[in-house]
Amino acid sequence: YDKALSYSEKTGSRWGIGSVLGSKAELYLKTGNTAKALETCKKTLRVYLKLGAPPGQAIAYRIMGDAHLAGGNRLKALEMYDNALALHATFVNIDSHALTLYKKAGALRRLNRIQDALPLYEQAAAMWEKFRVQTAFSNLKQSFMETMSARYEDTAGFMLENKFHRRAFRIAETLKARGFLDQLAEGAIGLEKGIDPELKREKDALVAKLSRLGKELGNDPGNNENTQREKLETEYREIEKEFQDILVKNRLQNPLYASVRYPEPVSARHMQTRVLKKDEVLLRYFISRGNVYVFVLTPGEFN
Repeated sequence: YDKALSYSEKTGSRWGIGSVLGSKAELYLKTGNTAKALETCKKTLRVYLKLGAPPGQAIAYRIMGDAHLAGGNRLKALEMYDNALALHATFVNIDSHALTLYKKAGALRRLNRIQDALPLYEQAAAMWEKFRVQTAFSNLKQSFMETMSARYEDTAGFMLENKFHRRAFRIAETLKARGFLDQLAEGAIGLEKGIDPELKREKDALVAKLSRLGKELGNDPGNNENTQREKLETEYREIEKEFQDILVKNRLQNPLYASVRYPEPVSARHMQTRVLKKDEVLLRYFISRGNVYVFVLTPGEFN
């Protein structure tokens, strides 16, 4: 990173300087040097402020929040996360936005502000699921879920610790083999009968565009004068709306195809009312890093 920083400084690349400083700050944080992480992150923020780049500023604030949290200053961490979230409202980056929500939820959890943390955990999980659905290739979806599994596990753990049992069940189902389910859905044979070929082509094209735009937006630190980024964000929102319309059409035209192609996490109530028969019991195990839980469902009881 020091070599990369030197090259960026020699070439006068402010974007490069901001990116490398941010990476250094994260590395300092991972090695437990919170003071150095904060110092470096402040430099990162100054660079992105001069560039007028909200995405870069949001990342800097989030890392500063992580550093304050690691140092025990939870209230300061919340302030930094709020600064990042205010910036996230001005641009599109689903994954980064969800991560900041998740981080803030963790800080609130440490402050025992459980009711405040709950909706943030749920918003983050919903965003990650949305991001997964919009990813074009199965191997990328599987890689994404492998990366996200610890966060889903932590979210489910929060729900269980605080007796939000039905929410925990849904999060656990979301985590369970999502990449594998997606691959099965991609390879399903015979389920596309009855789907308008033109509708399928439109859907595939929109997914590809969303993946491309998401990647471009994620790689672009952005700035307030960057009209190209504004165009990308406008295009992303428009295509996202078209994509949601296509999903609705697919579900109406062929519910069986849609249920496999876009598998939804199963709720405890769905299992109880639609799947389990009289005298049947479902045992659903959830293994976290510190505990083993088991959900016990019958048509009339949930424990």
